[in-house]
Amino acid sequence: MYSRVVVLGAGYVGITLSVALCATGINVLVADIDENKIDRLKNGDPCIREDGLEELLKKQIDSSRIDFISGDASVAAIGADLFFICLPTDVDISGKPQLDALINAAHMASQNMAPNGSLAVKSTVLPETTFKIAKSIGRRDINVLVCPEFLQEGTALRDTLSPDRIVIGAENLQAASELAEILPKSENTEIIITDPTSAELAKMISNTMLASKVTFANLVADIAELTGANSHDVLLAVGADKRIGNTHLRPGPGWGGSCLPKDTQMLAYLTQSIGMPSQFVDSIYSENKNHIERVASSILGLMPQKGSTKLAVLGVTFKGGTDDLRRSPAIEIINEVSKKVSNIHIYDPSLSSSSTVSDFESVVGQNKFFITEDPYKCVDSADLAVVLTDWEEFTKLDLALIKAVMGTPVIYDTRNVVDETVASELGIDLIKLGTQNPKRFS
Repeated sequence: MYSRVVVLGAGYVGITLSVALCATGINVLVADIDENKIDRLKNGDPCIREDGLEELLKKQIDSSRIDFISGDASVAAIGADLFFICLPTDVDISGKPQLDALINAAHMASQNMAPNGSLAVKSTVLPETTFKIAKSIGRRDINVLVCPEFLQEGTALRDTLSPDRIVIGAENLQAASELAEILPKSENTEIIITDPTSAELAKMISNTMLASKVTFANLVADIAELTGANSHDVLLAVGADKRIGNTHLRPGPGWGGSCLPKDTQMLAYLTQSIGMPSQFVDSIYSENKNHIERVASSILGLMPQKGSTKLAVLGVTFKGGTDDLRRSPAIEIINEVSKKVSNIHIYDPSLSSSSTVSDFESVVGQNKFFITEDPYKCVDSADLAVVLTDWEEFTKLDLALIKAVMGTPVIYDTRNVVDETVASELGIDLIKLGTQNPKRFS
């Protein structure tokens, strides 16, 4: 069907898509302007932490199904009859997406693509972006489609190999059907072919909907702490209603990552730009910020107010199973807490290499933190341990050892991962977000 498939952009979406396509028997050329990233990929390093991705990447390298090239779209697109654009679309302070690089890449790629090829935009874009690209590239034989990604970090490979749905927006239904045919899927994957604008909007709405559910769960947690209720039981009852469902109704320290904040801000910008500003959409983002500030305040309220104190932080990535620090609520929280607590020690399973430590240092700026190699050294002599990321490792902590080495055995669990029964038997003061008012010293 396609003789030359190219993926531009070797980030989360691009490299996961490329490896998944290869696993279905398709040869793929991956292009990126970052020469260091391309070198690492050639050596079997996917540059991101995702379960199963490194092993599958190496398998595709060994089978010669995947190849890599350092360069821009014009170089990569030569002779391509299917060209995926998987470039980041960050937003400015107003929520307006920065689309210049993506649009320029589409223009450059279209000039060198094979006749009657398809150019598929995987990046999140504003509605009508695909139409604008199609009109401006100057080649009527090129089919411009939008095929948004819906993967979750931490389960990116699984989500790409067996997605809940495939959404394709296109004017040419045959081109859309051909693209749908080669994309990885399971027998349960729903294929939705629509117009480009609807597909573009579907991605933005999907992530904003998820953000709204998490925001609401966190609001319930804040209310529960002030009323004496247990937010986990409250949300269990709420989620039992099939009209609502229980996914994304788990309270935590806030939501972050590369998608939810960006897409929520982008939708707020869109509603503003079309003349119907939405207080509801605006509040999703602002309420998340408020919740993050409340968690930081709770941590300070649990710390001793006098003398030399030590805070132990378990987890700094925005969620477990990934090394992504972008817009992590944990980072925002520790940066805020560090204004009043100077002795903060951190353990995160992802901070195990010089490159990930460097990434961490770049996002915390001038703030100084002590990175430890295991959770027990992190909590040694600490006055408070705070769980900020839901790593599976934290569900299996040796709580007896933690009690033995901590200065004061107090744990503030914002992710509901610590075994409450074992902690109680050991005499550990376990405070779970959304179940009680965390004010030990305030």
